Amino acid sequence: MRVPLRVHGPHLRGAPAARVSGGSRTGALLRNAGAPELRMSASGQPLFRLLSLCEARKGSCTLASMSFHEAQCYSFTGKGLSDQWSQMPAMDEEGLEYYRGWINRKVDLRRVQPQEGVVGKDMWDRPYLILPSEKCGHSKCHGRGACAVELPSTDLDSIRTASDSGRQFCMCYKGYMGHTCDEDMWELCPNQCRGRGQCIRGFCHCRAPYWGADCGRERAWQLAPGASLVPNRLVLRIYVYELPSYVAFPVPQDDNVFDIDEHFYQTHRKFLEMLLMDTAVRTENPLEANLFLVPANAYSYSSNTNSPANQIEAALNYVIANFPYFNASRGTDHFLWTTGDRGACYLPRNMSRVIFVTLFGLHANLRDNATTFLNPIPEYHPNWGCLHPKKDVVAAPWYDNMVGVNEAPRTYEKVVAAQGEAPERDLLFFFAGSVRMHDMSYSNGVRQDLFNHLKAVFASDGNYSDILFVEGYTADYGELHKRSRFCLAPHGSGFGVRLTLAMAHACIPVIIQDQVYQPYESDGILPYNQFALRLSKSDIPDIIPILRAVPVTKQKHMRLAMAKYYHAFLWEASLGGRAYNYTIKALNQRLHGLWGHLWGDPHLNRRQLRVAWDEAT
Repeated sequence: MRVPLRVHGPHLRGAPAARVSGGSRTGALLRNAGAPELRMSASGQPLFRLLSLCEARKGSCTLASMSFHEAQCYSFTGKGLSDQWSQMPAMDEEGLEYYRGWINRKVDLRRVQPQEGVVGKDMWDRPYLILPSEKCGHSKCHGRGACAVELPSTDLDSIRTASDSGRQFCMCYKGYMGHTCDEDMWELCPNQCRGRGQCIRGFCHCRAPYWGADCGRERAWQLAPGASLVPNRLVLRIYVYELPSYVAFPVPQDDNVFDIDEHFYQTHRKFLEMLLMDTAVRTENPLEANLFLVPANAYSYSSNTNSPANQIEAALNYVIANFPYFNASRGTDHFLWTTGDRGACYLPRNMSRVIFVTLFGLHANLRDNATTFLNPIPEYHPNWGCLHPKKDVVAAPWYDNMVGVNEAPRTYEKVVAAQGEAPERDLLFFFAGSVRMHDMSYSNGVRQDLFNHLKAVFASDGNYSDILFVEGYTADYGELHKRSRFCLAPHGSGFGVRLTLAMAHACIPVIIQDQVYQPYESDGILPYNQFALRLSKSDIPDIIPILRAVPVTKQKHMRLAMAKYYHAFLWEASLGGRAYNYTIKALNQRLHGLWGHLWGDPHLNRRQLRVAWDEAT
């Protein structure tokens, strides 16, 4: 939400609230350990000073999220620095100056009228007015949220009327819920802390003697004197690093980040929950581990299209400084998740030895600008772009909460019973979504070319009533999937989710994503040629005859193949989801590739390096 909400350090008890409004995609260079402090320069321009760990630790400020909308803030005139903290003021309160602008990597603010300082918009451009907390009753949202009211418009009369309308509500900070934000959001904590602790904004505070990310651990391991380290060489064993809150907090500091409402951006969290409960793969003993997960929570610090490099570097530096295992292999047996739109596209070369589990599989020769559609261009790995197909893993996004997905098992029961027949599907193909005609980097221009081509086709002679292309939102999204024989699956700014939706609805996916690997495709784990069609952007002028020419018999076989493999795109066990299992299988392949020297460095000196580290410490 682009509304004036406070940014604060969630693990600092009793920390004063800072009056900084983060945009729905706007944020400051802050860590969860510190809060921004507004003061005036000699020229009258507002400045920010970073407190706590951001000031004490060089290079510790890695939160650079939400850079698409301006931030809002305010300052009391005539008050000293120590008197600037307060709750949200009323719009007409005297002695205030309001500002809007950018606080992402540098502060660039301009003075604005009060109504511009107290009104913000959410990601759907709906305006909200933020009120003094007492307007939401004596609870004042328990200090865990902002008092807000939705506005019919942003004119001054509407703002003044809305402030006394009685329609105000508590807009809770991430990690809290309830009418007055008095409840903890337990689903943010891995496995709800197993009932062994308290969930505070996504971080488990465990009761003794338990500890760990989900309070699942009671003991630690160390090498016995004189013993030799022998990592498991028979089966995959993954150790999960326990990172402190100031290194990798589960919830972004910018309380207005909408990521927790979007499951696909939280795929790393779903994987972590399942791994922590998987005793056959997860080990609490790092001495026997052969892969290591660094739960950096990078998306929380970078959002959907910003680079996660700062946060990943901070998490890796902590691991390197406090454990011997990274240096033993130079990181080749360590893996991290990058769930932003563009995955690992903007990670620098010094991180390239690490395995990245990503949702975006662009693999292209970026030395040729003609094949590069991303803006800015990923420049760190010009030979392979955003994905090293032998090293990295493209996983399925966690999208199980979307329309119609919960019906997938029943849908495929019908497909199998009908032997793949689908006479009820009266549409040849269907697509609904954003087009963005003036941004050809969006979907590599595929959506735009489709729109222009179909616009011309529909204006010509002929019957095209079995084709539907909707620019934007449609309330019939689920039903249209069920009526269509083919569903188009281009990507967006980065990875796309329409492949998952098509698979969940038994609608044969038509993947139009040049040079982009799909989930578990580069591993050879999923036989895409059995259940999906791949077209190039250059095929768009012929897309209608191409799809009309697919024999009914082949369509039947493809639907039956989808019934066999749709589980790979779902995560929830209640839906028969096996995306976790496929991800583990892909990681197991990477481990054997590492042992077989297919990529990275062999672990020839791993034991010696670790033993030397143990002796040195």
